[in-house]
Amino acid sequence: MARPKDSVRSVRVRLDGYLKPGTDPEVDKVLEWLKSLPPRTIFPAVIARLIGGGLLQEVIVTDEALIREQVQAAQDIMAAFVVD
Repeated sequence: MARPKDSVRSVRVRLDGYLKPGTDPEVDKVLEWLKSLPPRTIFPAVIARLIGGGLLQEVIVTDEALIREQVQAAQDIMAAFVVD
């Protein structure tokens, strides 16, 4: 019996390129992280990190007024907690 087809077609993703150790501390961190991953988990981990990094970039706020409002809101919330 044949496996049922997926309703959503997959997209092939290829990550080609080279990272040269010793040229940049960030590159060295990435290479160490890649070495620490178990076999057959590198690609899913890299894709998850790419997706997570994109989400983090969307969350980063550069508007000073909004940052001040967020800090004030956090201080108000912390002030509302009472520790006995």
